[in-house]
Amino acid sequence: MFNTSLLRCALLAIGLLSFSGPLLASGGDGFSENPFAPEYHVPQAELPGYAGGKLGIVVPSFWRIYHVLAYRALTGHPLSKTELATLKVDGFKVGDYVGGWQNASDDTSGVGNWKKARASVKGAAPVEVGIEADIGEFSTILNCPADAFERAAKTLAQRLAANGQQLAAAWLAGQDAVFANCSPVVEQNLRGTSPLVRPLVLPPALPAKAPVWLQKDYAYQRAAAHFYGGRYTEARAQFLAIAGDSASPWQPVGKYLAARALIRSATAVPREPQTDADKRAFKDKLEQARAELVAIAPGYAPAHALISWIDVRARPDERRGVLSAALAAEPVTAASVQMMTDYLVLMDRLDAEHKLTAAVDPVTAWIGVMQAGAYDPYTDNPAKDAAARRSAALAVARTQWDLRHEPVWLVALLTNAGVTDLRPAERKAAAAVKADSPAYVTLQYHLARLALAEGRAANADSIVTALLKGSGAASTRNRLLRMKMVTAPTAEAALAAAPRVPAEQEGEPIPDEGKAKAEPRFDGDLREHLERHIPLATLARLKAALPTAEQHDTADLIWTRAVLLDQHDIATAITDEVSAGRATTRHLYERYKKAATPQAKHDAALLVLANAPELVPRVSMDRTDLERGGSYWSCYDRETGADGMGKTSPAFLSADERTQAEKEKAQLLKLPRRTSYLIPLVIEWAKKNKADPEAPKALHFLVAATRNECGAGAAKEGAPNYSKMAFEFLHKQYPKSEWTAQTRYYY
Repeated sequence: MFNTSLLRCALLAIGLLSFSGPLLASGGDGFSENPFAPEYHVPQAELPGYAGGKLGIVVPSFWRIYHVLAYRALTGHPLSKTELATLKVDGFKVGDYVGGWQNASDDTSGVGNWKKARASVKGAAPVEVGIEADIGEFSTILNCPADAFERAAKTLAQRLAANGQQLAAAWLAGQDAVFANCSPVVEQNLRGTSPLVRPLVLPPALPAKAPVWLQKDYAYQRAAAHFYGGRYTEARAQFLAIAGDSASPWQPVGKYLAARALIRSATAVPREPQTDADKRAFKDKLEQARAELVAIAPGYAPAHALISWIDVRARPDERRGVLSAALAAEPVTAASVQMMTDYLVLMDRLDAEHKLTAAVDPVTAWIGVMQAGAYDPYTDNPAKDAAARRSAALAVARTQWDLRHEPVWLVALLTNAGVTDLRPAERKAAAAVKADSPAYVTLQYHLARLALAEGRAANADSIVTALLKGSGAASTRNRLLRMKMVTAPTAEAALAAAPRVPAEQEGEPIPDEGKAKAEPRFDGDLREHLERHIPLATLARLKAALPTAEQHDTADLIWTRAVLLDQHDIATAITDEVSAGRATTRHLYERYKKAATPQAKHDAALLVLANAPELVPRVSMDRTDLERGGSYWSCYDRETGADGMGKTSPAFLSADERTQAEKEKAQLLKLPRRTSYLIPLVIEWAKKNKADPEAPKALHFLVAATRNECGAGAAKEGAPNYSKMAFEFLHKQYPKSEWTAQTRYYY
């Protein structure tokens, strides 16, 4: 009788779940997100509400799975908690992470399970087993996934129980040979070549008078060895022979495995097909495999999954239309997990061709429109490129809104709209959406954003204030508070919006942290506003009203800007506070405080700045400012939030304060790199004050600083080498100084 349990073991033992190449899932690893308002995902604690229709603010930069969930909610198909649990959304992925590299090599699964199973055969010598194989051009594939080893372990247990130690040992010798092909050693001179011929290890000859079952297993193991060894043509021929062998227990799956070998021959390559001929050959192989699988699918369910996998790669447009229609409205079941994974892969591939917005199916087009305005730092001109994408997306959104008048397209329209883009009827429609609609908060947020951009801060503030009165998820509240800091009519109201509650716990909680009073937390927009928009005099006046945790850095900022702008009355007033806790340089601050003339103040400040590289004017906020200001001071810049609120001047500032802030910023941006500014001035000062012991020390620190600051390295052709200049002056004027002895190089 045919053993279906053993069949499942065998199928998985040859790695049917292993496919080459990365499978993107509309996201990526290694992202650092804002803990208060994550840019790419919805926090797990908020996800049930979000998927259930309480969307809050739908963000353009969200990974696409969250846009799929938003589309469902906006079109009347929110997910229940049970459906969401079935989907298992985690970051940019859905479902369980099965058969991956880590699981395959883990001691508690994959290879680990196989080694434990082998130990049950007496006399079996330990072996080392790998999981990945070179396929040329310095590329590797996961050749043998976790299930291959786990199912082989179960098969061995069955063979041992049914046939005893001696025959199980013969079976094990064959299987060891199969797995020797998982990660073969490739000669160095073959690496980097394509196609790469990997060494092949075949099962040893069977003992005389081997039973029939072992002979049939042997034929299967030889085919599997060829499969893992990259001989897909031979593997396919052997699987077809098994399919024609009525005496083999593997006959029912022979055709399936032969189709799988054909698929692997097309996909286990270093890169996707490049030429038209290669693309046709790739598609022809997949279509042939598909036809074979369709023929056996009525009697063999696994063939259905493989047909879907082929359609994703060989018939992407057709498959995407089927998947998007199902995922947009149908109830979520266990089958939806793979469907969603396939759909996300298809969107990634369409996005690589910049065709998401132009997709025929409305779900994909809507997601493309929503993501059009997301900031992409990897393009040559992020702002310009985003504007172009947003303009094209706006046209699509308007066409769909005019055609359908559905809230989902109204959300897309307002998400991409600039100050002059909306028609009166569109504004009216957005304002008329009721508070119980999943679209409400997003639409109100963008109405406030547009009002703010149009100079109607009071109107924007009333919208934001009303939204904040609702309970709201933490990430949505934090986004609204970012806007509130801009729309607030007074500094006090703006600062009241600064404290935030993280939307997601960062790292492991500290034991018993709840017993102590938690310190308030602040997003980056507070410092962004302080550093970018507030003029010096206003900053000095507001400092005492700032959160305690922010006052120290602000005092440093005020003092540094004040001495660089020659506003010594402001700097003197704050010198004691800045010098607190700086024992090694306190005497320099005292010298500055006691200086009686502007020139003396200036000279004393030079010494402080030379000894304190942490003192930075922090005026530059983005790459545009850096390009405009050259290698400004220490090339400091701060990542601004994707919502642009940090770049928007707060409403509580007067016109005169805004003008003054821009004037000061322009003066500070004219400064060169820190050491390029300080070294010439310190040398000139030292020429007049040769006996001052602070001179060699300051020069020593400045020479050392040139190696580590932004833009360090060889000076541009024709530019002064300030480090060399300071080094030579130091060694000439102060040859016996301890600081000179410590300054051995200028490069």
